[in-house]
Amino acid sequence: MNRLFPFLLVGFGLSVAYGAGMDKPLGVSPHGKPDQCLSCHAPAPAGSPAGTKVGPPLPIVETCRGCHPTADMHPVHVTPSRTVPPGDFPLENGQVVCATCHTEPSHDWFDRTLPPPWFRDGPYERITDLCVQCHAPAVYKRVEPHQGRTGNMGSCAACHIGPVTPGATQAGWRLRTNPESACVVCHEGTVHAGTAAHLGQTVPADVAATLPPTMALVDGKIACFTCHEVHDGQHSGSVNGALPQVLRSIAQREGWAAVPDTSIWPGQDTGTALLALPLEGSELCSACHGKGG
Repeated sequence: MNRLFPFLLVGFGLSVAYGAGMDKPLGVSPHGKPDQCLSCHAPAPAGSPAGTKVGPPLPIVETCRGCHPTADMHPVHVTPSRTVPPGDFPLENGQVVCATCHTEPSHDWFDRTLPPPWFRDGPYERITDLCVQCHAPAVYKRVEPHQGRTGNMGSCAACHIGPVTPGATQAGWRLRTNPESACVVCHEGTVHAGTAAHLGQTVPADVAATLPPTMALVDGKIACFTCHEVHDGQHSGSVNGALPQVLRSIAQREGWAAVPDTSIWPGQDTGTALLALPLEGSELCSACHGKGG
């Protein structure tokens, strides 16, 4: 599984219920445990052959959401119309369900060798390698979701599982992935000068209280979207500004010159940096560090 794609079907210990037949304490994952089949299956019906304990699966989506209520990385209860799932990617009543892409590690030896969240025919180096099992690679393209560049409100679904009230606090962001990793789903492996020194650093409470709403923090810590305003940012820096020149100089001394994509250097972007505040006049940096900080 691609470690940069933090799928929402993790955190099995956070479950609230499992399903009919559950006889283990709440919060214990049934996956990979043959003695917990009745968490997801009905008991064997009367008249079954001797020794048969497990019957048909319970309704898949409803059962899965008993433990994973926020899982929403792919539409479910939809009938494929433009895709053709492989034969070993099962449907339920002709519709895509959780088990279409996820297998159960108790079912056979091969499934038990897969890492969570047990993608069928995996593991995959990249999440898109799973997607193209059904979706044609020729039409599977990344799109620019950021509102300031597209004006397409439908692209909100690229990051959010549902509508978000403007100005919502962190608890109401409804991100598809955890906030710390939301950006690297698309910007995989992207780095630039200053990233290591800032990401995950705690901002003092008195400083955090002065930041503009566009500079969101994650539990008081710096995330990508603290400095990058991903919704309607208009700032992209100046190629001739003093700050970009200083950052480039520092980065080159620290071995960053080998990075092949020069568009990542502050001040050399092409209008896609979506900064929360301008680089000119050190306005972005001084929001935390203060003037002359």
